[in-house]
Amino acid sequence: MSKNVEIEAVLIAKMAATHVAAMSAANRLARAESLQEQDSAERTYNELARIFVALLEALQRYWAAREKKVK
Repeated sequence: MSKNVEIEAVLIAKMAATHVAAMSAANRLARAESLQEQDSAERTYNELARIFVALLEALQRYWAAREKKVK
């Protein structure tokens, strides 16, 4: 497996795991019964959403850099 494919695979795997965790936090948020549970789930969801976006941006930058090398 080439280095490029490995880097993409790692980023995409991390994105998938982050998405699953974010959806779990969203579920916890929807089912929160106390303000403390709601606050905790909301913070967790927000952090995971930010991580997902950061990973997506990293993948897009990686793709853009590869396109420049090919041209």
